[in-house]
Amino acid sequence: MNIGTAPQAAGLVESNKQMEALLGANADRLHQPHPRFSSDAQQIRVQYTMGKDAEEEFLQVMEQVSEMPSSTIVSRPGQVLQTQWAMTRKTEAWIAAERAPKGQLDAATRQLEAIRMSLKENPEWDKKMGEWIRDRGNAQIRQSWAITNASLKASAQQHDALMARGHAFNDNQRAQGDKRNAEFAQQQDAKTRHTADEVDHILDQQYYVNPSNGQTSTISTTYSNNWQNGAGQQVLTNIQGYDPNGYVQGNWTQLQPTKH
Repeated sequence: MNIGTAPQAAGLVESNKQMEALLGANADRLHQPHPRFSSDAQQIRVQYTMGKDAEEEFLQVMEQVSEMPSSTIVSRPGQVLQTQWAMTRKTEAWIAAERAPKGQLDAATRQLEAIRMSLKENPEWDKKMGEWIRDRGNAQIRQSWAITNASLKASAQQHDALMARGHAFNDNQRAQGDKRNAEFAQQQDAKTRHTADEVDHILDQQYYVNPSNGQTSTISTTYSNNWQNGAGQQVLTNIQGYDPNGYVQGNWTQLQPTKH
């Protein structure tokens, strides 16, 4: 039995760097600790007999560790909310096997590599990251469109001053443009809110609304019974049925979970 570095090792290292760069920029914006990613990939070569046939096999054992920031409650149940950042570690491990008759494994290296390169790792994570990256691009598109739209409106005003007979035509064109702008803004807003919900899911957070005043907040899923007073202070607990009114000074309203 021989042990060495698996061919997937370099790809995992590069993926870790990309994830740290992408999520690190978002962490700076939210004033959070930077996420950290690490990995290990080893390849074991074994020989054995299956029935009457002598076999040879590569076992590629891979591990990826992610450390993500999460908001942790440090106050006791019934007290005013106090939180701090903590790193949540998640470890994923998987094994890939490549087998051939004994003495033919090395000769099949190219075919096995082609099969390996055709595989896509963790498509769900890639989808979420793709949506997050697209959201950043959409924000730049909206900004560019706002500048372009302002320029178009200015040109239309100059044209109206010179061409009085074109008012009706220009008004119709402007109305159609405003409709397209509104539809575009709605689509982009829906994508932005969806991405925010996905980010909350990744960070183990829940978006809440105060039904008494419409104020919203993002809270760790550690607790499920959340209350807020008129001053914006919060009391969180997992005790179902607990109501801080009468126990903690102030008028308290139970927060309701919602989506962005």
